[in-house]
Amino acid sequence: MKKKRVLIVVDDETVTRVLVRFLEGTDHYDVIAINDPTQAIEVAHEFRPNVIVLDIIMPTLDGGEVLAELRRDKKFSSMHAIFLTGLVSSEEIGRDGYEISGHPVIPKPVGANEFRTVVAEQLGIKQ
Repeated sequence: MKKKRVLIVVDDETVTRVLVRFLEGTDHYDVIAINDPTQAIEVAHEFRPNVIVLDIIMPTLDGGEVLAELRRDKKFSSMHAIFLTGLVSSEEIGRDGYEISGHPVIPKPVGANEFRTVVAEQLGIKQ
């Protein structure tokens, strides 16, 4: 099976390292992680991710702005997106989950199983 490409854009280097580790333990993904949202557009054009993981609140550009900029290019029209946030807790989101414009939102801190599950669901990968 061809590996799916995952681009992680989170301004906190510690969170980025943890998220990468969550996915590296599988044979399903090629992962690139960056901490500067202003570089996300260029990196996405080079890497062509199947899914992009975006922190909602970041300096200079927030996750929604990065996604909106990418969506202007039809090459990214079918790319999946997952948002991360520290603004709400798991309890506030509840069992049914929460979405922004049809994209799942994961509260921080996120656990390995939850993160892997959401990424796999977005990409149609059976775990």
